[in-house]
Amino acid sequence: MESYEYYPIRIFTPNMELPFAGHPTVGTAHLLAELGMAMRDRPLTLDAGPLVVAYDKNLTRFTVAAPIHIQTSTLKK
Repeated sequence: MESYEYYPIRIFTPNMELPFAGHPTVGTAHLLAELGMAMRDRPLTLDAGPLVVAYDKNLTRFTVAAPIHIQTSTLKK
């Protein structure tokens, strides 16, 4: 990891560790904001990589770049 401060986040299910999961990540970001620990220059760092969170009053948000996967439909037109 580079030499900046960050919040390490690990997410577990009963059977395995996940590199990323949306709801636990949003909850963690919201909790940090509620505790007054949210900082724009301190990303959440998951196994999937660092995640910069934007905090604005009562709104906590982040954007993830997900690969686009287009499936063909099995439905008839």
